[in-house]
Amino acid sequence: DSVLRMCVCCGAKKTKTPMLSSMLMRMDFNPQWIVPKSIAVGYVGKTGYMHSQGMFVFDKKLGKLPPEEASYTKISNGEQYIIQSGGAKNSLGRIIFRFENNFSVFLHDTSAPWHFQSSMRAISHGCVRVEKPYELALFMLHDKDKDLAEKIKYTITMNLDAEKDKGESYDRSKIVHNIKIEPDIPLFITYYTMYYGAGGHLVSYEDVYGYDDVTIESLYPYIKL
Repeated sequence: DSVLRMCVCCGAKKTKTPMLSSMLMRMDFNPQWIVPKSIAVGYVGKTGYMHSQGMFVFDKKLGKLPPEEASYTKISNGEQYIIQSGGAKNSLGRIIFRFENNFSVFLHDTSAPWHFQSSMRAISHGCVRVEKPYELALFMLHDKDKDLAEKIKYTITMNLDAEKDKGESYDRSKIVHNIKIEPDIPLFITYYTMYYGAGGHLVSYEDVYGYDDVTIESLYPYIKL
């Protein structure tokens, strides 16, 4: 009985967001990002960038290592991972909404919100970036608890580096790490190039992935002209 509308960024043409159905089960706050291998190998040697973005190397044998220890060969072989710490610079943003799927895609916040101002938002590696993560988090709560809403707000706006860099501290009693969504909420990722807009009028959209041409080609033998 409620509707929340927002812009999203979906997968680029080479890394399309899959169409799927699942159930939203959990929200994680200030998540770490395990950089996909295809991206991680491109970070090897870019130590200045990795330091500035809060990235480190995790070696299966040696544990946590500085960016200088990143190895192209070990990352390619799955012996090392590049991980980005949680916080404002994290590519997943401050909130990720998790659901089971076979594509390793999720709904999540972003550290680059300016992309929502663009008309072409097919830019991700497959995940769906959401414009209003805080509002969506509250939308998911069965019990609209004001205290919990305040804790979520505090968690996603606090400076995680303050304690480390400036000796400042934050109130750990107000920090939320994750919240189970109860009950699970159905999720449908669909793809339409014509859909109902404001006022119930049909609106046409660009066929970003070129699916219409594929559909028409498949249907053509069955269409009587």
